[in-house]
Amino acid sequence: MKLFTRDFLCICVANFMLFFGFYAVLTLLPFYMKDELEASQQMIGFALTAMTLASVTIRPIGGYIYDNIQRRPLYLGAYLLFVLVTGGFAWASFSALIIVMRMVQGAAFGTATVGGYAIVADLLPQERIGEGVGYYGLANTLAMCLSPMCVLSLKNTLDYQWLFLLASLVSAIGLFSAFLIQVPKREMPKRRSLLTLDNLFVLKGFVPALCFLLAAIPYGMTTAYMALYARDLGLGAEAGLFFTSMGIGLGVSRVFGGKIADKVDVRKLITAAFILCVFTYLMIASFQQLGALPLSFLLAIYLFSAMLVGVVYGTLHPSINKLMLMLTTADHRGAASSTYLTGFDLGIGVGMLVGGLLAGCFSSYGAGYLLGAVTTFVALVVFWVWTRMDSTRVSTHSPLRERKG
Repeated sequence: MKLFTRDFLCICVANFMLFFGFYAVLTLLPFYMKDELEASQQMIGFALTAMTLASVTIRPIGGYIYDNIQRRPLYLGAYLLFVLVTGGFAWASFSALIIVMRMVQGAAFGTATVGGYAIVADLLPQERIGEGVGYYGLANTLAMCLSPMCVLSLKNTLDYQWLFLLASLVSAIGLFSAFLIQVPKREMPKRRSLLTLDNLFVLKGFVPALCFLLAAIPYGMTTAYMALYARDLGLGAEAGLFFTSMGIGLGVSRVFGGKIADKVDVRKLITAAFILCVFTYLMIASFQQLGALPLSFLLAIYLFSAMLVGVVYGTLHPSINKLMLMLTTADHRGAASSTYLTGFDLGIGVGMLVGGLLAGCFSSYGAGYLLGAVTTFVALVVFWVWTRMDSTRVSTHSPLRERKG
């Protein structure tokens, strides 16, 4: 069946623009708060984490609502709120206000992203859902690659206020694309499901979500602090290249990882990605110990590690999403998306908070990345044990289950 339909392309564009605005704010805020507001590392960590906490809180409720209503109106409303708050950072003049705005932005972002994954699953042919989710996630990847590079290159040319407004404008273009999507009308149940834990989360997927949380901790540190880490290493001018290299790794692995996830035991693919993640963050944690090396050699290692980070998370996203969908039915895709994304968001939030605290305590970001390697190793062990337990086995080659009754 055809994969690249008009509606699928529109939601991919909408997803790209949403994440462009997300990564633009995420990149700018540490610099803005440190340079303009003279905020402490701890306060920056709290501001970055506030969005994640709000997103994590709203995702399960959003997933439940998406499973009980037509999905398009809530998706568009959440997207609109995200656009407005993103532009509002242009007038945020003190740290407490930024924290409140980050919480509102997080609620909007969490609701929009859960809806996006649920809608894209409705649009895709079921036998190609892993591949389709990989392409959909590629939009995130391109945004992660281009957005930090764009705002960092413009940071010394434009005021922060104009950069926040530019991020809002780009997201507004994505909102227009989202309005063009024709979401298939769903057959709604005669009675809405009860607001129970099983309808908020895919309980069978608790262990994979927990492992994704642990592996997302160093990713949160990377997205929030890598540009500052590069400046400390004397690579400040090349900070944008890290995200470019990371984007290349993410892009390639998103596409091929999704295809592979449709054809092999997805649990083995996830295990391999965890192993590579541990190795990668041990390398990143050692950057400051490599400071005596020629700058060109350090830059090569820096960019190579960025590509590995991209490969790791470009493989984990479609693989864990596919596993979550296989553990539930078609009428609980909102819950599947919220379970998978809640774990990832919570890990990012912990990484941002802990990374800022450790940087303040040790005057170095390397300690945070070392901790991230340890948490990912724990994820590897827990996931390996889970895959060996007979009671939790799932047929990874069976088609995705459709609506009950």
